[in-house]
Amino acid sequence: MRAVRRHGRRILESIDIFAYPCSFLFTFKGKFRYSTIPTKLMTLFIVAFTLGSFFYFGRNVISKSNPQCLLTEDYNVDPEALYMDANYFLFIFSLENMMTNNFLSFVDESIYKVDALVEMRTNGTFTYIPVEVMICDESHIPNNNPELKDYLIKNNYQNMYCFQNYSDVLMKGTWDSQVFYDIKIQIRPCNNITDNNTCQSQEVISNVLDGGYLKMFYTSIQTDLTNYDNPVKISATNDFQPANPQLATELYLYFGRMNVKTDIGIFLEDFIYQEGVNLVYNKFTLYQNMNQTNPFLTVYLRLDTTIINNTRKYDNILDVLSKVGGLLRILTIIGSLFLKHFFCRSDVTKSK
Repeated sequence: MRAVRRHGRRILESIDIFAYPCSFLFTFKGKFRYSTIPTKLMTLFIVAFTLGSFFYFGRNVISKSNPQCLLTEDYNVDPEALYMDANYFLFIFSLENMMTNNFLSFVDESIYKVDALVEMRTNGTFTYIPVEVMICDESHIPNNNPELKDYLIKNNYQNMYCFQNYSDVLMKGTWDSQVFYDIKIQIRPCNNITDNNTCQSQEVISNVLDGGYLKMFYTSIQTDLTNYDNPVKISATNDFQPANPQLATELYLYFGRMNVKTDIGIFLEDFIYQEGVNLVYNKFTLYQNMNQTNPFLTVYLRLDTTIINNTRKYDNILDVLSKVGGLLRILTIIGSLFLKHFFCRSDVTKSK
């Protein structure tokens, strides 16, 4: 037992960071460092504190539970192309039947027609690319987002319009860009003259459409920066817009990108990127519809210049070493000042 105590005392004396070096002319009991019980206890305290600090700060490296977050907003004068995608950015729409009690969305080409196209302007010259729309099916809604899929099913998405091929539908740039794309959707009453006598009577069409609304579902993003694995949650916003054949309406929807950048590096920075799309703002204009056969509702989908950037940084090993090293330096200075009167003096009695 004595040997163990003696061995432990020697270890403490060898790691005692507060032991004061004696003058080369004098020693203390044959040793060149003057170690006392208070200096040993202070050393033990700092060793324990250092180990505890490594555990406290180091657990964030493993658990990824306490990110440092930074939110910035950038301006992009010429936004990059954005394509429709069922899992990333979708847009579903239809009119509501005003003859039903709960105003259900409906698709009936004997009541109204939908025309969709991509407008492309290059150096002031417009080109119009027709885009096919069809009644939505499961291929048009997310297959990797069960919660959003269930939400759309409950809201009767099968009686709404989707773009047939998402790969044909895109937005790019802004009105001031040299190359500009937007999506244009036009809704007009069915007309027997232009639609081969396939329409309901004018009275039925008016009863269904007058005072009606356009129902829309489009992608929206919620961010939870404390969720390490899934900081971006894609959901759908249920929106409505008055759609009355007596008034011509132009609705402009401006969408912007939202990015989440995460540093997952253990030693050095290593970023991964996740992206989503949100509605930034909308605006509309109304004017008298002088010709009832013309489109009474036109919807424009365009890109906005705003980009929201969320940056998450988790502590890595170098951060932990830096924090622990800073605390260790402070404790060492405080301990040295506190134990100063225990240090060896140059007039210590010379050992025998």
